[in-house]
Amino acid sequence: MSYASYRLPAHQLAELLNQAGFTITAQLVQEPDEKRNWKFASFLAHEPTTEEPA
Repeated sequence: MSYASYRLPAHQLAELLNQAGFTITAQLVQEPDEKRNWKFASFLAHEPTTEEPA
């Protein structure tokens, strides 16, 4: 198994998600600490549906 990994700034990744049509529900950005020298971001995003809520 192989994969590509990229370190993008959180704001840039959020913009890419928005451009792709995703709605960001939550975003968590953790600042660097003694174990990690870079920011770490997690996103919860979804594609909006065209269905009306029941």
